[in-house]
Amino acid sequence: MSRALYEDSRGNYWTSVNGGVGLLNPNDGTIEFMLHERHPELKNFKLIHSLCPIGKDCFAAMGDNGLFYYDAGKDEVQIPDICKDKYYKPGIKYFGLLTDVRGLQWFATEDGIRIWDKKSGRLYLLTTAEGLPNNAVSSILEDRDGVVWASTLNGICKIIPREWHLVWRMDCKAECFMTMRH
Repeated sequence: MSRALYEDSRGNYWTSVNGGVGLLNPNDGTIEFMLHERHPELKNFKLIHSLCPIGKDCFAAMGDNGLFYYDAGKDEVQIPDICKDKYYKPGIKYFGLLTDVRGLQWFATEDGIRIWDKKSGRLYLLTTAEGLPNNAVSSILEDRDGVVWASTLNGICKIIPREWHLVWRMDCKAECFMTMRH
């Protein structure tokens, strides 16, 4: 069973299957190799829900045991460092990714929103303590004004990112909306 597909700039197809991410042979449908065969550090990433493009040849693989980045052009893997990134927790489910107009990467997880600022190398965390209606975030989108909206199990929340002295502040206003039927 395939859960996600990604095509790199050379026309290679990457797919998530039971057991991890592999290179798909489009002629016969076989998997030429699994990434964990070349990169043993990926052996615990067996169930990947999504392969999200984040550059020319790079994708973020998000699943039940966290996330990793893969650069297909360089054959390089990057896994967030749990020692350096105090808000990165392996073993939680990642559901979605948004790269906003500021270049911040927003990750929807079962345990809040993680926001990666590549420029500063800093990871931020938003949970109910910061104003989310619920920590289980299923999707994130950005509107034309740069406001980020998060869909949670308890409603939809409006988040306004603000930069202050090279540090981002995420204002989760009390403008959380419960979805209701009419």
